[in-house]
Amino acid sequence: MKKMIYLALAICSASLYATELTDLKIKDIKGNTELNLPLPVPARQTGLPEPAQGAVKNREYTHVYMSIYSYTHSSEANDYSERIQVRVRKTYADTYDVNFRIDSKYSWSQIRKYAGNAYNISGGGIYLHVNEFGGNYSLSGNVRDDATGKNDYIYLTMYRQSAGYYSVSGGGIYLNINRYSASGHFDSERYSKKSVAAIVSFALAMQQSGSEDSKKVSSKKRDENNLRIWLSIRQDTFFDNEVMADDPWTNMEIRLRKIFDTDYNVETRIDNIVEYGRVSNFFTNRYEYTSGSTRLDMEEWAGDYTVRGNIAGDESGEDQYVRLEMRSYFGDDSSFYISDEGIHLTADRHAINCDVNPKIYSKKAVAAISALIMALQQKTQKPGESENQGK
Repeated sequence: MKKMIYLALAICSASLYATELTDLKIKDIKGNTELNLPLPVPARQTGLPEPAQGAVKNREYTHVYMSIYSYTHSSEANDYSERIQVRVRKTYADTYDVNFRIDSKYSWSQIRKYAGNAYNISGGGIYLHVNEFGGNYSLSGNVRDDATGKNDYIYLTMYRQSAGYYSVSGGGIYLNINRYSASGHFDSERYSKKSVAAIVSFALAMQQSGSEDSKKVSSKKRDENNLRIWLSIRQDTFFDNEVMADDPWTNMEIRLRKIFDTDYNVETRIDNIVEYGRVSNFFTNRYEYTSGSTRLDMEEWAGDYTVRGNIAGDESGEDQYVRLEMRSYFGDDSSFYISDEGIHLTADRHAINCDVNPKIYSKKAVAAISALIMALQQKTQKPGESENQGK
């Protein structure tokens, strides 16, 4: 009896739904967007791989080639195409000052040895700890990218191939560093240019340390005859409107104090002898430096500069005539270079580096050229740069 009742109820239900569907036409389904009929979801079979969430992003590699120049107690590496510049200078035993220029950003750091064969690279958003093992070096820590503010986390090994030759390979980076160049590529999503510069700076410091033992660099005729001058430029002096550059190793100091819009009083100290002069900007494209019988002009033409004039000699020396061509490295950011027989000079807002033969160009000539460059930099710097330069 119960079975008959259940069967009757089932037949009634089926005929009820059939009646409702009979009244629903195809055109009503196509024209009505408010039906919200659920779509059937196929059951997922177990054991199959998860559907792909998106295409895997390819790594973006940046190629780098840095020319390395070594001098007594200092060295530098430059890649003007990628706008990377590193300068390393030994200041004390096992201590090195480092100047980085990445694109248009400057930063300072220091490499210091402690506790046997351990080193620290710190300052300017860089903190790397270095340990030596078997002639190789492990680098660990982080580097803050000035452009993005992102931290790069470093855990790499620098392998020593031979004296002054190193390689870094793995983890999205490959570098081959010798005494003349640093070349390779790196994953720009994982490493910034600053991280690469920090790695190269440590290799340059180790090259300087090794060169003192082997005497290979000092045996070059260029280093025997030439004088290496490194003038650090600072705006954080005790006086307003003053900029200075000094190199205690060569006993040189230059001070410019603004008196008018583009005119400066100049004080130079070379080997404890103080002289006073003036830089004047008579025309928009011409600067003039005068000090006693020294007169040096710098005139701009189509983006290049001609430096020429007379440099007064010492008591026992004759006056010397100077005519040099100065060009810009990166455009309108106050970075310049002079390359001629007896002199190779590079300048930016933080330093003026000069490798000079004193038999051809005296310290007084370098100081006069530097005073003109420093005055030009004050004119071309962007608003706010002078306040941040010394910080």
